[in-house]
Amino acid sequence: MKFLFLILVSLCLCNFSTAQTRAGDVSIEMQWEESKNAATYEIQILDQNKKVFKTVKSKTSQIKFSVPINRYKIRGRYITKWGNQSPWSSEEALEVAPPKPKIPAESLKDPFEFVSNKEKPSQRMVKLNWKPVDQVAKYKVRIYSKDKKTILKEFETDKTTFEFEVTPGEFVVSISSLGPQNIESNELFIPKTLKIEKNKLPPPEIEKVAEDKKPGQFQIQ
Repeated sequence: MKFLFLILVSLCLCNFSTAQTRAGDVSIEMQWEESKNAATYEIQILDQNKKVFKTVKSKTSQIKFSVPINRYKIRGRYITKWGNQSPWSSEEALEVAPPKPKIPAESLKDPFEFVSNKEKPSQRMVKLNWKPVDQVAKYKVRIYSKDKKTILKEFETDKTTFEFEVTPGEFVVSISSLGPQNIESNELFIPKTLKIEKNKLPPPEIEKVAEDKKPGQFQIQ
């Protein structure tokens, strides 16, 4: 019996989409090839010790269930109308990742806040904040080159507000959630490019010379 995994809102690192429930678990929808001999399908979700974590049954080749963020194995079999059971399918890996963070609606237009760096006045600090995610204790912030090909800096934080310093240039910033066992969500790429300009020296002050000098003369101070 072959299984094709589909999850409804993209949260997993596998080729899945998922939706998170109010309790923080992830709601998963699975689909597989039908068997003409099947009256009922039985799916088992196994933990990392290969103990049965959950068993679910369905009369169709599609099923929904909810599990916490973690790594699992899944297997399935069918039962005929006469009660005969097929062999278990091979075990397939299922990694259920947390949702990626979300930027508050009021910050979408200007997600970056610039603050002064008291220790290094020549550098500017950038402040970023996002909404907390259930079952997530840490977050990862990455600073990419403008073309997203190179990770320039990477930070981990247990806060939903983070300050970091960058040198002048243009950068792309992403945030991801880290669940149990450091299972990482998809990255949320901030839609606005971070631009840091070089600090410019103030223009020189120009004053006219005293009246006893020749008209039109001036000096730079």
